[in-house]
Amino acid sequence: MSGATLSEKFGRLSTGVKMLAILSLALLPLGLIALLASLQASRNAHEQRRIELRMALTESSRKLGVEMSSDLGAMRVAANAIALGATPEETCARLIAIFAAHTTPPASFSLFGVASAPVCASPNFVTPRPSTVALEIGPRAVLGRDSLDVIAPAQNGGGIVIARYPTAMLARFARPAQLSGDTAMALSDATADLPLMVPNEPLDGRSETASAPIGLLGLTLTLTTSQARFGMTDALLAFLPLLMWASATAITFFLVDRLLIQPLRTLRMAVANQAAGKPFTFSGARTPSREIRELAETFAQSGEAIAAHQAELATALADQTKATREVHHRVKNNLQVVASLISLHARAAQSPDATAAYAAIQRRVDALAIVHRNHYAELDADHGIDLRRLLGEIASNLRANADANGTAPPITLAAATVFVTQDTAIALGFLVTELIELAIGDGVVDPIAIAVAPGEANNRASIAIASKALRGSPALEARLAARYARIIEGLGRQLRTPVNRNKRKGEFSVEFATIPSDLTS
Repeated sequence: MSGATLSEKFGRLSTGVKMLAILSLALLPLGLIALLASLQASRNAHEQRRIELRMALTESSRKLGVEMSSDLGAMRVAANAIALGATPEETCARLIAIFAAHTTPPASFSLFGVASAPVCASPNFVTPRPSTVALEIGPRAVLGRDSLDVIAPAQNGGGIVIARYPTAMLARFARPAQLSGDTAMALSDATADLPLMVPNEPLDGRSETASAPIGLLGLTLTLTTSQARFGMTDALLAFLPLLMWASATAITFFLVDRLLIQPLRTLRMAVANQAAGKPFTFSGARTPSREIRELAETFAQSGEAIAAHQAELATALADQTKATREVHHRVKNNLQVVASLISLHARAAQSPDATAAYAAIQRRVDALAIVHRNHYAELDADHGIDLRRLLGEIASNLRANADANGTAPPITLAAATVFVTQDTAIALGFLVTELIELAIGDGVVDPIAIAVAPGEANNRASIAIASKALRGSPALEARLAARYARIIEGLGRQLRTPVNRNKRKGEFSVEFATIPSDLTS
């Protein structure tokens, strides 16, 4: 039904589908909780990655700032010493010793006095002396393509030191010790960037970036590291709760299906296929469910009891049928005896009216005997009385005993094959007898036609008795009013339908119930 509620729709589902739905809904919250816990663990791992990045950045910027701050202090001391007239050899030796302490590759430097030529310089490091305007700015850093230049002038501008740090050296100073994975590192100021470390593979969008000043010359150190890739292991860990939920649901459903649903289905089929009178057998008798085995044993016991009861009923039915046949046989014989007695009394009657009365009574008794004889003949078949054969015998009997003088009207019968109950057959037999008696009441020998046809509705038929003698003559109407009308009306009530009359055609008709064809086949 389209208007069925959700509970009604759920109630129409099979037990297996209901069990699967209930288990899925029952275990789903646990699976979702475990999934959320797994996702939270993944977020915690990402947050831990950010914390490691910040710690590595702090460490790297501090180390780089300490190294460059120490070098810058030595450079400014040397520049001030040259400006104050110190011995160039001693000043240069001190700078060479400081920069030589750096591991390979070392930083290069140039020491200038007031002249444009350097006082001393690292081998193969040639750079012009900065202008006077540049010296007034103070110490500063210049980011190049692959190096960092640090310019440290003296306080009075009389000396200046220029140091060049290669990117490899700066990367070694600032390399984080605890950060794993691909990492990019760059040194920047307000105008330019200098890459110090380039990862082996380009970093995708899933990366973390952090920056911190090194506290010297306006320089900022930036670290960029990739997050851990979401691989098969991570996917398995993330969706493992859902897999566990699905597995738990499937395993539980499998166990319930094997232990309960399938044995019940097998038991239902065994009960449905149980043959009457045969012992009940259950192929799933070894099912692990003790309750189902006990239920099967109960069915077997019930089947045995029903089979015994059916055998008793069959015996009782056979005895009853035998007794009924005997009753009908005795009734038929008694009716024949009564008809014979009436015939004997009719022969001794002193007047024609008495003889006619005896003959009318005899014909009615014969009609009832014919019904009992047909019912007795059809008792074994148990499909009712064949109305066509019954009416044929009644018509033959009426033609043979129409009147005392032996004159009888011709009677024709056109009947479809229909079967009726004994009560209907008795009522129809008496109705036909009464109407024929009515038609021949004045010694008329007009033909009489009897027709039986199926009705428009299922399990219905109609019978029509027609004759010129049944047209509305005054003598006929008088006989109807005197006796036959009440009898015909009573027979109609017994058939549960009124008897229709067509005066112009001289026809009486009535509908009656028949036995369904599926019960007579």
